Amino acid sequence: EYAERGVFVVGGTVSIGGVQHETGTMIVLAPEEEVSIAAADSARVMLVGGAPLDGLRHVWWNFVSSSKDRIERAKAEWRDKPTGHIDGDDEFIPLPD
Repeated sequence: EYAERGVFVVGGTVSIGGVQHETGTMIVLAPEEEVSIAAADSARVMLVGGAPLDGLRHVWWNFVSSSKDRIERAKAEWRDKPTGHIDGDDEFIPLPD
């Protein structure tokens, strides 16, 4: 009954509205849309939903914020690697170009 809802296919294949959706697919439902989810074989889905957010969100790579300035600060912080260190994990993924 939430305004914003979706179905994430965790595993298997499901059919929603006659359309097949495979593992890893997120289906965003229209507000108040009634749907049935069917699976011919074993499948796992995650249902998500909630009230609309209080404004627009900006997405860049792994960063999401309501402020573009905050995303720019996050990029600088990532480049400087201030997020701490986990013993035994020396991998660092650089920002994309």
